[in-house]
Amino acid sequence: MSRTAEETKIIRDRILELIYSAVEGNTSKHINYKSIGSELELSAEEIISFISTLQDMGFIRRIRADEISITYEGIKKIEDRAMVHMYSSSIKTTSAKPLIFVSHINEEKELAASLKTLLELGFGQTIDIFVSSDKKSIPYGHYWFDEIRKAMSNCTIALILCSNLSIKEPWINFETGAAFIGNKKIIPLCYGGLTPSTLPVPLNYLQGVSAFKLDELSLLIEQISETLQIELKDIKIVESDFYTRVNSLPAIEQVFNITAVLEGGGIYKQGESITITGVAKSKSPFGDLKVYKLDKEPHLSLVQKIEIQPDNTFSTQFSTVGYPKGSYGATVELPSGLWTRIQFIIE
Repeated sequence: MSRTAEETKIIRDRILELIYSAVEGNTSKHINYKSIGSELELSAEEIISFISTLQDMGFIRRIRADEISITYEGIKKIEDRAMVHMYSSSIKTTSAKPLIFVSHINEEKELAASLKTLLELGFGQTIDIFVSSDKKSIPYGHYWFDEIRKAMSNCTIALILCSNLSIKEPWINFETGAAFIGNKKIIPLCYGGLTPSTLPVPLNYLQGVSAFKLDELSLLIEQISETLQIELKDIKIVESDFYTRVNSLPAIEQVFNITAVLEGGGIYKQGESITITGVAKSKSPFGDLKVYKLDKEPHLSLVQKIEIQPDNTFSTQFSTVGYPKGSYGATVELPSGLWTRIQFIIE
């Protein structure tokens, strides 16, 4: 199919946006690019061509034959462009109702849904609440990233769900930054082992709320009522699903941890196979092994999946054939953001 240069650029940008949204702005997550080709109704040859171009531009990298991940350069391109759109009034639409934006990670979508339910109990149909994982917020057939941009542009208040798990995801910092640029009222809600006093930069510059404390959560909802100038109904927060959930979530160190060791020591001959074993408590049965050559600028030499067994152990092996002599670092990373690092030498 013949396309103009502008049409080609639009499709290429859309593909990169879809990759970004699928991995939630995380360089350690992978996707199969064929699904994006199907969504955009591209032929196999077309999607392969676009993927190759994006790889040549440094915005994505191949993990396996059909699997790709986004690079930091790709994230920067998407987020820089999104910031321009969010800052511009061109995508802002008028709404009869004030909008509250709830920022969350995919692993905590049930918690975000329960917060939406609590707010709806308090304010009824007088407000709109945007939760990206809620199909009512983003109907089928609508572009996920565009809808988030519009919601962020139009919201009055951005509630940021902050746990020791969520703050490790770049997506949370991106949405917080977008809300800040848009001059929105930003309120971090802390739980899961995190408190306002332990929020990282830049979230600690904001007045956070301990969502697991009844008095602070009650005050937050009252302040939302005052900010939006909307009457608050009489609700029993202590009986809400959201309050129950934030008070039952364990701290991240109780749920996720990881240790790893090199089997056979830390010095190897060129061509030897290296085995890394360890223990990882994770919601996901998979992790990522990344091997770096430790030069002045660390060079990524290998990325491969590891499988975590039901007893929380893992073992992975890779060959050093073709590896130059020198010092190397290997990290084993979990989807939660936790990781452990070990070093070895090839003589």
